[in-house]
Amino acid sequence: MIKLNFIAVLGLIFAGHVMAAEWEPIKQGEDTVREIDMSSIEKKGAVLTFIARHTFAGKSEFKVGRREVKYLLITSRVNCGARTLAQLATEAYDEKMALISKQNIQQSQDNPVTPGSIDEGALNHVCMKGGKSQN
Repeated sequence: MIKLNFIAVLGLIFAGHVMAAEWEPIKQGEDTVREIDMSSIEKKGAVLTFIARHTFAGKSEFKVGRREVKYLLITSRVNCGARTLAQLATEAYDEKMALISKQNIQQSQDNPVTPGSIDEGALNHVCMKGGKSQN
């Protein structure tokens, strides 16, 4: 019983960031929502890091193995001056907020954002809002 309670508390801690952050939507459609956790933005010069949450509407839209993903947390780095974005890590959660997978991207690439893309929307939003300086 103690082990079960510990696992439940641990799940709530991980899920807490997904649900209790300062989410601002940058794209909302019938099939998807992309939001930025405004409290996660950290700034160092023209480079900012932040966490975005992608919510899938369809149960089978995105899977890891055979498990259906409801929420995908994406840690990214943007360079506002160069207009580039790199994905640093991802975490996939099911609809009950159980962690399905976690991946740190070892050699993340800074790629130019495509005009009109959701990545450009994220870059514009984060660069406009700024963040807390980490100099």
